[in-house]
Amino acid sequence: MYMGWELTCQDAADFDDNGILQLADVVQTLTFLFLDGQPPSEPFPNRGSDPTPDELGCDQY
Repeated sequence: MYMGWELTCQDAADFDDNGILQLADVVQTLTFLFLDGQPPSEPFPNRGSDPTPDELGCDQY
């Protein structure tokens, strides 16, 4: 997102599922992984498609 890498599944990077990729998604992901923060939105902890409609999509899973 910030290092020039292309995201093939932007929807998976939207941690809070608000339909916008932003720095808060990165911070919340790191907080979850390393500081026992809140988990990501559904479908976590299972694999699956995003249950909420937004403009973000997945070109490749």
